[in-house]
Amino acid sequence: TVAMFLAITNDGAKRAAIDAAARETLSTVKQEELQKLLTKIGQRYTDRNTVVHGVWGISAKYSGKLLWADVRETTLFHADMMKLERENAENDMRFARMMQYQKTMVLYEEKDFKELQDRIQKALTEFARWADPFIGEAFGKDELILPKRPTPPLRGRRRSPDPSDDESASQ
Repeated sequence: TVAMFLAITNDGAKRAAIDAAARETLSTVKQEELQKLLTKIGQRYTDRNTVVHGVWGISAKYSGKLLWADVRETTLFHADMMKLERENAENDMRFARMMQYQKTMVLYEEKDFKELQDRIQKALTEFARWADPFIGEAFGKDELILPKRPTPPLRGRRRSPDPSDDESASQ
């Protein structure tokens, strides 16, 4: 089952597989709890994609901050600017498009990344807490108990007893 699930590469198909398995195995209450958790995780997935797939930059004007833009918006902006050049558009049109593009940019500070990390961690912790009973039932307790090692046998040749070590020899 795990191998089949991991072979699914489309996120929508993965979600459909999870939903189908949940309908077959979980109570209505547990299904609703799962859907709420998956929605929260989906929101965090969007946060993650925003960071990973954005276009990042710096500016002396915004010291200690990062500039972010959506990669799709950036691509459209550059395509529009090339089109405006080919059409010999006036500077006003190009300037207007630049101002429109700049409004889509976002400034990030260190605290924004920490808040993002906290939101992601909170969602994952909440999901893990919900899933732990199912995992424990399926795979056992989440603790590793190592077997005790047997005492190793003595190795090497036996030594003859030293008469000076013998208490009876000194008497």
